[in-house]
Amino acid sequence: MTSTIGEVYEETLRLIPTLKSYEIAIRELICYIHNFDDMSHFYLQKHQKFADLDTFRAYLARFLNGEPIQYLTKRSYFLGENFYVDNRVLIPRMETEEVAQFAIKKTKEIFGNDNINIADIGTGSGVIALSLKRHFINAQVFASDISNDALDVAKINATKHKLDVDFFHGENLIPFIAKRKNINLIISNPPYIESKLDLEKSVLGYEPKQALIVNKDNSVYEEILKNHHLVFDEKLLIIFEIGENMKKEIISLINKYTPNAQYEIIKDINKKDRIVSILITEDKMDL
Repeated sequence: MTSTIGEVYEETLRLIPTLKSYEIAIRELICYIHNFDDMSHFYLQKHQKFADLDTFRAYLARFLNGEPIQYLTKRSYFLGENFYVDNRVLIPRMETEEVAQFAIKKTKEIFGNDNINIADIGTGSGVIALSLKRHFINAQVFASDISNDALDVAKINATKHKLDVDFFHGENLIPFIAKRKNINLIISNPPYIESKLDLEKSVLGYEPKQALIVNKDNSVYEEILKNHHLVFDEKLLIIFEIGENMKKEIISLINKYTPNAQYEIIKDINKKDRIVSILITEDKMDL
């Protein structure tokens, strides 16, 4: 007897009750097997013949073994858009969506829709840079990463979404300083996890650790704040994503390198300190 998409889905949840908490992931896997662009097709095509049970079972086994669904399907959603991801880059998080949403709102508030220059440092899959380009179509958006593998993924997404972003290989502000770029908005979500012990098994086993675990000898936050004057252009907004216990450290760095700046620390939806906004309006380094 031929099984339908709906029947396979219900049978999977019945045979493996623990998957009840992963219903969305299972539906996403089924959509991937059937080349459905979004989840709505799952409901519209539930009575369609299931295309490839063997492949579905093989991928399901990998998922049950801890492999993230996003790496299996090679896609992840960010601010409602579908992006390509694989194990060369981090899977975009909800917390980072909040950072990007705040950046869009704050940038419009300060710069309007002017022809500004934006730099996304540590771009990974490129989701932040590309989301900003989508909202600020007249802006010149630059994105950098120390990983050429990550930049390859980001370029795939730029092509996929038909968005023009310039990608640079390099660390912190170095590529922008070298190319004499003046920047109005710097946004960065650098590694801030202090220990492997703080990571879940699925994260530790599959996602790139260099993009998660902080190098204590080279603080991205400090390097950006210390050298911001080298890319300064009349008015500079810096937005960071931070770890929940980093508030005091970040304020100390702000006071050290940009004592005259206006700054605020914003909590995420879980009431954890997550977003730092720093507005600098003096074209000199304050030390």
